[in-house]
Amino acid sequence: RQWEGMRDLGFVEGSERDGRIAEGYSQNVSLYSLDAGVPEYGKVYEIYIPPPGEVGVPMTVILIKAGGEVMWYSRVGYWEPEDLVLTIEEILTGEEGGQNG
Repeated sequence: RQWEGMRDLGFVEGSERDGRIAEGYSQNVSLYSLDAGVPEYGKVYEIYIPPPGEVGVPMTVILIKAGGEVMWYSRVGYWEPEDLVLTIEEILTGEEGGQNG
């Protein structure tokens, strides 16, 4: 659900399993699947939320390059796609409301 929302906003392309940041953001933002290289898709979440915690909770990890610095942000749980994109734009532009606000 979160991935589809980000894709609808033009922030990511492709499927959640093999997707990428959309071209308009790809120079400054990288997104990595925590399940990259893990044959048991979804099992990596147990590192952050050990059983009997909530299963299948989305985790978003974003690397951002802005002002000559590399920053990172991670979040566990659903993140409204509009809020995610706005947060990234605010970081990149240094302005509240981002490019579209």
